[in-house]
Amino acid sequence: MYGKAFVPAAKDTWTLIKDRGVDALINDCLIGNVLQMGAFLCAAVVALVAWLYITITKPEYNTTGSYTAPIIIAAFVLAMSMFMVLLKSIDSGAATTFVCLAEDPDAMARNNPQLFAMVREAYPQVVRGVHAVERF
Repeated sequence: MYGKAFVPAAKDTWTLIKDRGVDALINDCLIGNVLQMGAFLCAAVVALVAWLYITITKPEYNTTGSYTAPIIIAAFVLAMSMFMVLLKSIDSGAATTFVCLAEDPDAMARNNPQLFAMVREAYPQVVRGVHAVERF
């Protein structure tokens, strides 16, 4: 965004986050765990559907049952991979929110006062010196 190389920009971002106290907020963020559990549950459901399909339809290529496990494993891996790709945008949005909060908390106070109030209540050190803007 500012024309810096990746490594200096990453160092500047981490310094900004530490100075603002957003690192405490990031440590409390459970979004990664929730997304991983969602991906696992989605993959488990798809694997169950694959098993049901193999069991109910009894396809000709699997008369001996030797393809059941590979099909279920492949369904699980593919479903988990596809779900994680889709959820990466949610994870990126959360990370972007943290960086924007560290860089310009006034913008959040202006644009989303309800979210700003929740952040200020839970993490007062993050928004020190920033006052909520009244909207008319």
